[in-house]
This record gives sequence, structure tokens and C-alpha cells, in this order.
Amino acid sequence: SIKADEAVEILEPLVTELGGRLTDEEAGAANYNLACAYSRLRQFDKAGDPLTRAVNDYGVKYSVVMKDEDLEAYRMSVEFDDVANGLKGGIRSDEQYAKLRVEAKTPFRTFRLFALGGLDAGAGLGLLIILSRLASAIKGGPGAPELEETLKNLAINGTAVAVLTYFFVKDLKSGKEKLKEVEVEETLGRLQVDLGANRVVPMSRLRAQYRPVILQGDEAFLKKCIKSASSLKKDLKSKGILLIPLQDSKGLSFKRTEGLGESKGFDAAGSKLSPDGIEEEQRWVVQPRGTPEWFRWLEVQKEASQALQYSESAYVQVQLDGTVRSMGPGQPDWKELLSLPDKESFQSKVTG
Repeated sequence: SIKADEAVEILEPLVTELGGRLTDEEAGAANYNLACAYSRLRQFDKAGDPLTRAVNDYGVKYSVVMKDEDLEAYRMSVEFDDVANGLKGGIRSDEQYAKLRVEAKTPFRTFRLFALGGLDAGAGLGLLIILSRLASAIKGGPGAPELEETLKNLAINGTAVAVLTYFFVKDLKSGKEKLKEVEVEETLGRLQVDLGANRVVPMSRLRAQYRPVILQGDEAFLKKCIKSASSLKKDLKSKGILLIPLQDSKGLSFKRTEGLGESKGFDAAGSKLSPDGIEEEQRWVVQPRGTPEWFRWLEVQKEASQALQYSESAYVQVQLDGTVRSMGPGQPDWKELLSLPDKESFQSKVTG
């Protein structure tokens, strides 16, 4: 079979120089195969343009992109997240995806806002009419409405406007808070971890497979955390727990040692990846990549939490769906994490 580098040599001039002479079917195949070749060579910065042309201009299905084994390495990269936003059939933007996740978390919110807004507008219009009737009642004269009845209607409509406005504003504010939460989670999803064997992936690729626990502190703290967790390692792994240690001394990542009970790490010499990918890999401690971005994300969390603002160490536990379940100073209660449902259970698939 043709090698990836040879495919690039053949397809690059075909796409760039002869693209106008190709039929749509030939152009789609050439661009798509060029993207696949770049993926196999791990030249992810070059794969986006031909893949976008293949999908958006020449009709290659988004579902094909998501299943093709040649594109697996590219799909696992952070570069793919940006390109996927613009592909036909995919999520069009991070903002749109965030809004969809907010809607999923708060179903019928749009309907409630529409209903409350309509009722509030109707009550407000009624209030204006009653105010004009009140003016006529105070002025008196033939045909003037009764003052007592008008005041009663004014109180009813005023109360209705106040209550409906309160719930409308509350729902609107709640939606903004949920959107902010989702944006924080999506930023976390773009942070990268090293799975070993040259597999660096964004956190979003771990969803539905792992419940990461991010640990931040000095080396002594991280050793203590991993030692405590390792006594429950088998049970915690059945819950999908994955440890991500961040050493805050000079912004360096914590490195595992044999002294932590990890004498045969998955990234040790001779370790092999399962052919079915990360779904079948049983990991325990993985390394963060791009630690400045990790610390910036953690700083935002600390600023928003009084409990974390003055703590030198902290943890963040993430659910299967990428939402933040809990955070706090020091290390988590490992025994409490055992109360989580097994990651393969129906409850986990529903609640994360």
C-alpha cells in the first residue's frame, strides 16, 4: 500500500495545481485523502484545509470523518476541535455548542422565557390601562370608574408584573450562569494530557471514559495524594478515576516515580496501546501538557471560589460528561469517590 509521505507528494500538486480540472468527486477524494495522509504523518496543522474543502465543498459526510481510522490521530488532536466547528454536519461554533449544552442542562428554559416574557408584557399593558382608569377615577365625574375597584385591579396587575418580572430575570440570570459554567468546562476540555506512546489529546477526548481528578500542589502534596489514592486504586479505576497531577513549583509537571507504586507505567518502555484506542486503556496517572494553560484555568477557578483563594493545594473532580462535580482545598475524600456509580453503569451514562 502507498505510504503517507508518498501520498502527500502525489496529492498536494493534484489539489493545488490541477484542482480546477477535477470533477467534484475526484476533488473530494483528493482533498480527503490528502487530509488522511497528513493525519497519519501527524502534520495536524496542514490537515484542516483539505478536510474542510472535502466536507464543505465536495460533499464528504461528517460521519465519515468521525469514523475513519486514518483520521483518528487528527481527531484526537486539539487542532481538530477548531476545524470541526466549521464542518458541515458538525457543531458550527463553540458558542453554539455551549448554548446547546446549557439548553440540555435546563430543558424548556427557552419556552419558559418566552411564556414569562409574554405574560409579563400582557400584565404590563394591563397595568398601563389601569393607570389611565385610575387617573379618571381620581378626577371623578360622570362615567368615571369606581376608585376602589380600580385600586384593587391596580394591586393585582402590579403584583403580577412584579412576580413575572422577578422569575423572568431570575431565569435569564440562571441561563447566563449556566453558560459561564459550560464555557469553563469547554476551556477545560481543550487542555491537553499526555497518554503516553506519543498520544497527546485534549481533555474532551476523555469524556464518557474517565472521571479525571486534577491535583495541584507541590511534589510532597502530590506524592501524598497518589499514595492515598493508590490504596483504593482498583476500586477507583472501576469508577473511571484518572489522576492528573500539576506540580506548582516553577510551573513544572509532576513526574511519577517507582516510589509511588507506578513501577510499570503505561508510558514505560515496552508498553503497548490497545488497538481499539483509549477506550480499552486502563490508565491511572497521566501527565498534563501545556502547564501554563492548566494553571491559568485553575486560577480562574480559585478566583471564583472563596475556599480555594488562599489554599496552596487543591483538587478538581470532573465527571464523565466533562462537568465539574466538586473542587476544594487539599486532596479529595477518596472513599467518598467510591460512592460514584461504576463508569459502565446505566446511571453513569445518564448522570455522568
